[in-house]
Amino acid sequence: RGQVSFSKRRGRLLKKAHEIAVLCDAQIGLILFSSSGQMFEYCSPNS
Repeated sequence: RGQVSFSKRRGRLLKKAHEIAVLCDAQIGLILFSSSGQMFEYCSPNS
């Protein structure tokens, strides 16, 4: 149950980070860790 919640939340956070990067012409970096210690990262593309 917790892993499913984290997975959904991670997807929403990554989508929001991308939206902010595009709308604000900003560079965004995001690092997330799951409860098991797995790391996920996002870096906005250079425009």
